[in-house]
Amino acid sequence: MKHNLRELWIDSSTNQILRAIIQGRYKPMPREALEETYALEDFGQVGPYWLVIHRIWTWEPPASGTRLRFEATVQTMQFPASLPAWLFDERAFPQHAQEVESVLAPPASSPP
Repeated sequence: MKHNLRELWIDSSTNQILRAIIQGRYKPMPREALEETYALEDFGQVGPYWLVIHRIWTWEPPASGTRLRFEATVQTMQFPASLPAWLFDERAFPQHAQEVESVLAPPASSPP
């Protein structure tokens, strides 16, 4: 969905994004129906990066009369030492699309 940013909180002393509310179509599992909703996303420092670390959104199963609330907080993140250039190249990407999962997969064993 284009132009889906609804609210944005920014720390005026650091200019860092603190929170965003976005409108989108979400589903909790691949086979579920897409439903339009809003997601609240909180940002924070993760290593050298400023990323979404907490997200809340709702989903209403069609014709159910119920609303489910989903909340996720990132506990740990790992970053690869390097990424292939084709991952960021619009023309080269389609030739390597089948490699994306292996390139972005977590390491076989995570450190404690």
